Amino acid sequence: MRKMQITAGLGRIEDLPAYQEAGADALYAGFVPAKWRLFVGEWEPLNRREVQFVNVQIGTTSELEILSGMARARNLPIAITLNSPFYRPENLPRVLDAVGLCCDYGFSTFIVADPVLLVRIRQAFPEAVLHLSGEFGEVNRYTMALARQLGASRIILPRRTGIAEIQSLVERDRADHPGDPLEFEAFAMNELCHYSGAYCMSLHCDAFAPACRRPWRLSHGEMKEQDFPDVPGTSGCGICSLYALQQAGVTHLKVVSRGARTEETIRDIKALARARDLAASTESDETYRRLVKSLLFPEGCSGNCYYR
Repeated sequence: MRKMQITAGLGRIEDLPAYQEAGADALYAGFVPAKWRLFVGEWEPLNRREVQFVNVQIGTTSELEILSGMARARNLPIAITLNSPFYRPENLPRVLDAVGLCCDYGFSTFIVADPVLLVRIRQAFPEAVLHLSGEFGEVNRYTMALARQLGASRIILPRRTGIAEIQSLVERDRADHPGDPLEFEAFAMNELCHYSGAYCMSLHCDAFAPACRRPWRLSHGEMKEQDFPDVPGTSGCGICSLYALQQAGVTHLKVVSRGARTEETIRDIKALARARDLAASTESDETYRRLVKSLLFPEGCSGNCYYR
């Protein structure tokens, strides 16, 4: 069985070498051209991260050029995120301009949530590699069929997709397309949001906190504990489920880290890589869970689990 690959979010180009050395097999990054900020602004997100004052975006073409050169020199794949659930028709040409600019600098892989944009990119840039964003929404056999029809080669599974559901999706895809299976990427570290990204209209910007950062209460009255211990994957962790994800057919593991502190992201990638390798060499889920908890969480984990 092929070892799962780790993809991590890049918020600034200086972190690329450290993330790769920590164990990241690929990266994803957001790019917001100056023209988008000028004519559209942060009120219509280009990639669900409208932040400017924290290291979240690739903000200039000079940075884009440097990043492209670093990626080629290190043979490290980098995808560009365009994962807003929808774009107004009048702004789609500007989105395609941004795609074209990225292609001019050597980027060819894009993470997309809006099906209309998938169609438009496939028409305008037929050689582009497309990944269906986790912000798309629910994934089922119809979603997989649509993804194939629109030319996507990977499905990033929404945060709330269970392991049994993942296995069912993978098995169906392999049965229907044994010679050309889709790739499946699952969230593994950080940002376990209690909302569904496909239906979240909150802005993630400098002006105010997004809805997921505001105090909230569970429906049965229990307050949600926010003070998690400082361990890998504090804001969301799937490490204990890596063996099960591997058996279910997941091909890629996602570290949500755009805007995170560099040292914390390096710690998370290292922990995930170590756990991933352990899952690949362990013979049972029970054995894997026992070993990974003793090796990575000897004093306890956050308990903020992606896959309960």
